[in-house]
Amino acid sequence: SGSTNAAVLTLIGYKGGALDAQINQDRAVALSPYLYYNINSSNGEKSGVVTTRPIVRLIGAFDGHAKFGEKVSEYVVKTLPALLGKKLVEYEAKHTKDEVVDQPERDDDISHILHETFLELDATSPAIPSGGCTASLVLQLGEII
Repeated sequence: SGSTNAAVLTLIGYKGGALDAQINQDRAVALSPYLYYNINSSNGEKSGVVTTRPIVRLIGAFDGHAKFGEKVSEYVVKTLPALLGKKLVEYEAKHTKDEVVDQPERDDDISHILHETFLELDATSPAIPSGGCTASLVLQLGEII
């Protein structure tokens, strides 16, 4: 919401052994606004042209698991915004403002983009020899979540 009254709390899971040897494998990302159209642009919107865009937010929690789960959840937090942003920019470039895409079709397209993004993250994550993360993600594009 743009409020400064927000917080995130994560706790380490106890897996046995000394408490100071425990690693918090959780990571989170909250981008509000999520300016994905500037992430992958060499010139952003520096052309002096200001365009009105709907509110876009990206909020996610990533629960790492297994021996190197913290490496995977950290990788996802650092990689997801740019990777997803690139795909959203490519999608928008294919659909000009004059082209009408009905909401169910757009929802389906965005769902497919999210699916592709997670498959790519899974294929490139540093999970060897062991590790992973569970992702919970909210993507708000205008009035649609």
